[in-house]
Amino acid sequence: MMKETIRHYLFIVFASIVTYSYGQKVSLQDANILIGEQTVIDFSFSVNKKTKNVQMPVFTNTLTNKIEIVTKISSDTIIEKDTLVTYTDKYIITSYDSGRHVIPQTKFSIPSILGTEENEQYDFYSDSLFLNVNLVDVDETQPIRDIKSPWDIPFQISDYIWHIIIGLAILLLIAGLIYYYMRKKRGLPLFPVKEKIILPPYEEAITLLEKIRKEKIWRTGNVKQYYSELTDVLRNYIKRHFEVNAPELTSNETVRELTAKELNETVINKMNSIFKIADLVKFAKSNPAPTENENCLNLAFDFVNETKSIEEENENLDRITGLTR
Repeated sequence: MMKETIRHYLFIVFASIVTYSYGQKVSLQDANILIGEQTVIDFSFSVNKKTKNVQMPVFTNTLTNKIEIVTKISSDTIIEKDTLVTYTDKYIITSYDSGRHVIPQTKFSIPSILGTEENEQYDFYSDSLFLNVNLVDVDETQPIRDIKSPWDIPFQISDYIWHIIIGLAILLLIAGLIYYYMRKKRGLPLFPVKEKIILPPYEEAITLLEKIRKEKIWRTGNVKQYYSELTDVLRNYIKRHFEVNAPELTSNETVRELTAKELNETVINKMNSIFKIADLVKFAKSNPAPTENENCLNLAFDFVNETKSIEEENENLDRITGLTR
């Protein structure tokens, strides 16, 4: 009898402690929803920090036979005070049945300090709640209308820009592979190389001398440039025609090399006259008369024409004949 009395008093003390230190709460984010809409239900349980094995409510797919659980969105533990911890679970719920639905009391549990048997626990129950599920308001005075047809989205090229770029890149790649295959099959280089047309020494010299005659740059005071261009044409002609490296030789050295070729003395003298006047202009800043400039150009034409080989004449004749056929 005494044992039962002590147990009774201890239970009263424990209940007082529980009432002061523990708290359970269930709340709805929105207690009024339309049929099929969703809302959040929050389960929270505050216990003493030293309490172990706290049991929160456990659900499967439904809260009641009228209320469905969509998903569990969070589970958290918050230390609110030095001696108080709050456990929270949040669920998204919905209902497809209109009406006022009861969410019954929910049980939260902790181990009992008075329990003499294993797994004995103390249960806490939350208050019951109501979830109001309403139908969509329909104006029955309005006529029934057909379902609206799908909207046509206006075409915007920006929506397809990457498709276009990728498509063009693939086409270019295919075209490049075909081009590479065809060139390789024919034994041709990947990129066509334009052959440089090299004129015979005589034609090249005459063409450049005609250009100098047409420009007549000495009339604008560019006498030094005029003689530099004139002697460059002659030196390159001598290099190609006589195989004498005239561009790297002085005027006197060039004349000696030409003399060694057993050229006509008159031809050599013409060349020598041009080089002497050109050297005076370039190194002594001489300023020949216009008639001297014209005479040097004529001497250059004479030198090229008089030293042209028979082989070049035949080659030119063959080319002219081929063009007239």
